[in-house]
Amino acid sequence: MPAYFTNQQRQATKKAGELAGFTVERIINEPTAAALAYGIQHMQDDTHILVYDLGGGTFDVSVVELLDGILEVKASAGNHQLGGEDFDWLLVDWFAEHILDEHKIDPRDDVRAKARLKEEAEKVKKQLSFNESADVSIPVATVSGNKPIGLDLTLTREKFVSLIEPLLHETRDKLTQVLADANLTQNDIDNVILVGGSTRIPQVHQLISDYFGREPKSDINPDEAVALGAAVQAGIKSGALENSHFIVTDVAPFSMGIAVLDDTSRRIKPGAFHKLIPRNTTIPVTRTETYYTSVDNQTAVNIEIYQGENDWVKDNYFLNEFLLEGLPPKPAGNEAVNVTFRYNLNGILEVTAKNASSDNEMTVTIDDAIDRSSEEAFEDSLAKIEAAYEVDEDDIDEQLDLFNWDEEATDQEASHDDLQKEAKEWKTRFSDELAGRSEHDGLQDAISELENAIQANDPIRLNEAIEHAIDLAIELEL
Repeated sequence: MPAYFTNQQRQATKKAGELAGFTVERIINEPTAAALAYGIQHMQDDTHILVYDLGGGTFDVSVVELLDGILEVKASAGNHQLGGEDFDWLLVDWFAEHILDEHKIDPRDDVRAKARLKEEAEKVKKQLSFNESADVSIPVATVSGNKPIGLDLTLTREKFVSLIEPLLHETRDKLTQVLADANLTQNDIDNVILVGGSTRIPQVHQLISDYFGREPKSDINPDEAVALGAAVQAGIKSGALENSHFIVTDVAPFSMGIAVLDDTSRRIKPGAFHKLIPRNTTIPVTRTETYYTSVDNQTAVNIEIYQGENDWVKDNYFLNEFLLEGLPPKPAGNEAVNVTFRYNLNGILEVTAKNASSDNEMTVTIDDAIDRSSEEAFEDSLAKIEAAYEVDEDDIDEQLDLFNWDEEATDQEASHDDLQKEAKEWKTRFSDELAGRSEHDGLQDAISELENAIQANDPIRLNEAIEHAIDLAIELEL
């Protein structure tokens, strides 16, 4: 998973693996996996590696040291909401602005038009990785006044770079941050490994070359590096690579701590964040801190656990809380509570609070932060997935028949039939809905429009009627 995933995202990924039928024994960060794929081939090297991982939806960067078969992650940084899909949406906006300027209609207001632009954006982005320009051709992007609105233009790589430059600069800032966290400079990095499909964009190579003064390594396919590294990790864990003596360490991607009272100013203020495990601490790790009661005769303490880098818990991510009771009543500051954080290789946090004088103790494991209704809901999801794989042999021929088509039928005819079918479905759905309403809320008008379009058998009118139906359904929350 991305190194910069939060605790909740890690638990969701772990649970997804279990839903898919796997026994999840180890979670590995993607940049660490990529470094493993490289390191297994360079066991004897003494080197610092930087892994630049830019995928479809996330960005991670890690600095790794390889020394005598020990691969140690020194620091990680990133943004779990930055990736190639953001580049696609910048292109969608650019396409939409062209249509808006020329036809005075914004295709982004139309869900289907927006999807068409997104599909074209992804295709054009890939073409620009190999060509200096790409033709953008969408015969019908949207429809206005019974008239199809298309898009036909040429996009240059230079223009594409100008659109994505701000996001690439953000990844450059993360390079500076991770080097500072690792107490290294550009000159200390011996090799840069590119991971993720978005690193195929030539400007990414240029950014790395300009920043480090050297070309990134191309030993490993960026689309395969993480999977290869995961296989190496599996080999280490299973014992298949026992003779390699390869040892791997990782770091905590976020700081973790608890809420405390801030007494640094004249007035005591609650909600300060005290870190027990700072970001980029090598894991697994166990840390214990001692805290004291804040009011006279206090007999309980609420332990609030957070993850983040801000000084106040309100700006960080809440993980869990629990109440430790049974403290002997004493004057404020005279009763101690030891709080222990244990963070393992899977990114699972265990927190223990223990009263020093009474030995009262309570532990909570932050391994179930995923927001789901109940364990029964989880089991129900699992049963549905298993049922999806159950195939009735008697139904195979019937299922295969669904995929038979007339090879001589044109794409245009197929599209036309689909529009007819969809229009009829919307007409039936609205008619059923209208029967149970005292007011028609525009449903009767929509039914009439669909009926006229079906009788006219005009693709443009069918498309327009369907889009109006979709808008009405959204408005009425059908």
